[in-house]
Amino acid sequence: MTRHLISTRHLERNDLYRLWQMATEERAANTKPLSQTVSLLFESPSTQTKFGFELAALELGARTIDLNGSTSRLASGESLEDSLHTMQQMSEHITVVRTRQALATMDLDGMRVINAGDAVEHPTQALVDLFSIATLMNQSLRDLGDFTLYCCIGQGGPLRPIVSLAWLLETLGRGRILLFAEQDLPELNLPRLSKVCKWSPSISDASGNPAFGYIVESFSAQGNLQRSDWVAERLKEMADLPNLHPLPRLEAKELTIKDSTPGNAVSTQLKLQIPVKKSTLRWIAEDR
Repeated sequence: MTRHLISTRHLERNDLYRLWQMATEERAANTKPLSQTVSLLFESPSTQTKFGFELAALELGARTIDLNGSTSRLASGESLEDSLHTMQQMSEHITVVRTRQALATMDLDGMRVINAGDAVEHPTQALVDLFSIATLMNQSLRDLGDFTLYCCIGQGGPLRPIVSLAWLLETLGRGRILLFAEQDLPELNLPRLSKVCKWSPSISDASGNPAFGYIVESFSAQGNLQRSDWVAERLKEMADLPNLHPLPRLEAKELTIKDSTPGNAVSTQLKLQIPVKKSTLRWIAEDR
């Protein structure tokens, strides 16, 4: 049966263990070649995700094809779903897709598609986040203990990595997310997540479990990163926590990240980008 990775909701615990095992092998440089072609179809800008997948594919010995909305029929009105079906008829390859649409609403059965961020989820970022937490706790995924993630969402910030991460935590049965936002958010019916309306500077975990910070910065209506005093204050208040940043920017680094500190959270997260993406490509290529 052909695999795809559209949502973390459908990953089983053994899938997570297998991905962890593969990522661990990749960190130890036990790379197994990937014979398939990897197509990168990105409708929206990306640095970490796109560079990470392209480098991961190249390190696995795979060929890569770079596509975008301006160099394909997407520019003339062809739907993303039709484009993916056309590509699949031509070759049994792996397609890494970044889109503002919802991939789960499309008919992608039989395709090897990896969701690199859509309108609803960001599975690969959530895997990097979860594996970073396990690494920082110096535990394997099988033995991972409970923890609390203090997540602060800036105005207009995407919720998709948090949605994917909540489902991963539910599958593992570990961890909880406390969500704070710069502006009102829609009701979120997600497991292991509590939406907290008002920020409290008290971030100590009463249970004594490890705690982590998580910042999703602010974006304008046009999707451009913008400075937020609210986010800056949250960063200062969480300066003593290991902070994970899906988008580590210079202004954030000046506040919380000490690059000279071995094993700091953002450094750990960035170093795991390639092993996790290599493991995802290998996992997709495996037959069930």
